Amino acid sequence: MRSLLDPVLESHARLFSSTDVAADIYEALARVGSASDVDRTYVFEVTTLPDGSHVASHRYEWVREGIEPELDNPELQAVPLQEAGYGRWIRLLSDYQPVFGLVEEFPVEEQPLLVMQDILSLLVIPIFSDGELWGFVGFDDCRRRKVWTRSDVNLLLSLSIAIGARLGSRGPGPHEIDAGATSYMEIVRGLVGLRDLTGSRQPLSDLLQQIRARIRALVAIHRFLVRGRRQPAIDIAALLSFWEGEIREALDDCGQHDLRLRMMAESFDVPRELVLETALVIHELVLAYSCTNAPSERHGTLSLGVHEEQGTAVVRLRLEGREADEESSHGAPDALGLVLVRRIVQALAGNVEIPAADAAARIVIPLQGKMAGSEMEN
Repeated sequence: MRSLLDPVLESHARLFSSTDVAADIYEALARVGSASDVDRTYVFEVTTLPDGSHVASHRYEWVREGIEPELDNPELQAVPLQEAGYGRWIRLLSDYQPVFGLVEEFPVEEQPLLVMQDILSLLVIPIFSDGELWGFVGFDDCRRRKVWTRSDVNLLLSLSIAIGARLGSRGPGPHEIDAGATSYMEIVRGLVGLRDLTGSRQPLSDLLQQIRARIRALVAIHRFLVRGRRQPAIDIAALLSFWEGEIREALDDCGQHDLRLRMMAESFDVPRELVLETALVIHELVLAYSCTNAPSERHGTLSLGVHEEQGTAVVRLRLEGREADEESSHGAPDALGLVLVRRIVQALAGNVEIPAADAAARIVIPLQGKMAGSEMEN
């Protein structure tokens, strides 16, 4: 389970604090390429021309020993993507979708340039920066026909968020949303150490599964924001409607099939720069109050509501209908999960209320935006 997870998290850490972005991107490509057992990893930058067409240029590359490098191949510079037959790639990547599969099964017009590089199968994932498509990261297999799992694709999509935050930002630092995503990943990277510090009884295997679930959630909300990048604010009811599917999947992942989920929200706008953290707080609350408890045959209800109150978004959660037994305490929040909730909310200058001996929580998030320079502490 950890073969690709560890190098992805390590690459996030290097890119998060990078002072030499180019060197750390090369290192990330090498680390992840080796761990995923592919033959070539690379980054292309995509430029949109005045007529709306796109050209792609090869910028970074790692190759396994014995594999022909392509970084100096002039045919891979300023490639007119639509003209060369890659209009499908632009449509998918612009919609935050990966391109993957066996080259022999790709549309005929896409195959010549790929066959020229001896590629049998590939995965290409988008890089977004400042909410716009910056380019893509590719993973080529020239020796075998590799099949990618959904979990690994999500891991690599999270890596592309970190690359985009460091590589493509047009300002002095990463874009607000990209910065929030990379800060969250830095916290996630430290969860194993936090588990020991907080005395959590959660098995390591369960924690690693939940780390992957958290990465999947991060990718999902980042995709949601990229697709709605023209909106200055997001209606909280629309966000919760989208987010419900991800939360239900997280509950299924940790064996809580019997737990009913009830989500309610008033209709009010959340500034775009607060949406990512608001969604992650909700996700972390669910994990803290349900997934860290052992699966139970008893039916219960997880009630989650969001409303506006005096310029703040108030998130309320209550776990009902589960009684404690001698082995476990259903309803008691996990200490590790609450650490993450508090760190995210603290970065938003908000407040966390956890009543003693009560399976409930109340989170208050100011809607005026983040304080200047605030970020999640690691």
